[in-house]
Amino acid sequence: MTISKSQINSIYTQIVKDLDISEELFQRAEDKYMDMSRWLDENIQKYDFKIYQQGSFALGTVIKPVSDADDYDLDIVCEVSNIFDLTAEQLKNRSYDWLNRYGKYERLKEKKRCWQVTYLDSMQFHIDFLPSFHMNTADDSILITDKDDTLKTYEFIGSNPKGYLDWFKDRMATEYSIQERRIAIEKYAADMKKVPKYAVKTPLQKVIQLLKRHRDILFKEDTGNLAPISIIITTLSAHAYNNEDNIYDALWNILNAMPHYINKLSDGSYSIENPSCLTENFAEKWKEHPERATAFFEWIEQAKLDLLENVIMVDTTIQRH
Repeated sequence: MTISKSQINSIYTQIVKDLDISEELFQRAEDKYMDMSRWLDENIQKYDFKIYQQGSFALGTVIKPVSDADDYDLDIVCEVSNIFDLTAEQLKNRSYDWLNRYGKYERLKEKKRCWQVTYLDSMQFHIDFLPSFHMNTADDSILITDKDDTLKTYEFIGSNPKGYLDWFKDRMATEYSIQERRIAIEKYAADMKKVPKYAVKTPLQKVIQLLKRHRDILFKEDTGNLAPISIIITTLSAHAYNNEDNIYDALWNILNAMPHYINKLSDGSYSIENPSCLTENFAEKWKEHPERATAFFEWIEQAKLDLLENVIMVDTTIQRH
């Protein structure tokens, strides 16, 4: 059986629609974190807060959980000013006190860098609340709390979620503008300001969603934390994306170019730099767990087989190089 490039794109487009978060659930999630933001502003007078999204909700790469037992993960940054001389541990504990007073949830669980907020009702998502403060630099760099679970100690480390989002948007700027303009013309009488951000979806975002779902399925029985983490998939995909206007071409180019953006260091370990915070290495755990690097490279080859090379193409206009 032969299948054309346009047919493959239609299939992948439908898969992404099925994977994507619904408009209703997206809005409910936004309402929850905005309610939390308002409460902090109104009730914690000593500090000023900026609360904003990071991660897949902000990037437009959310995917539906594989199992109904799982839920969506909404990552938000709580950027605090006026923390004066608080240590990392004190800021983490102080943020617990704020959320405890807020109280509109079922469970509050500490994670390495954030607090996981799970709700009373069946919301199908939880919020990972990341306490931080601005570094008073010219850019959007922040310091976040990082806990060493073995030593039970805390330290501040650098990050830049806003900078990462800006970088990611820049990587797909051309195609994003085309998609945004098309939606504005079709649905909003050409008024660009009325186009919701979540309504615009480029081939880059769709490819990341496909790759994340392929990862989830391939590593479904994984008990050794070998599954490639989303930030690595997202970063390498964005590096490799050349504003292709369809899913297939973007997918082919991304899967083949991904390894070129992984740096192998002199000690044999790997580096995948955070493009918005060069001191952060997304692959730092590969040094301690080299099996994760092996799993990543094997996953790329398997994704090529499953998503590209097992598909017989008849459209001679396809350019693979």
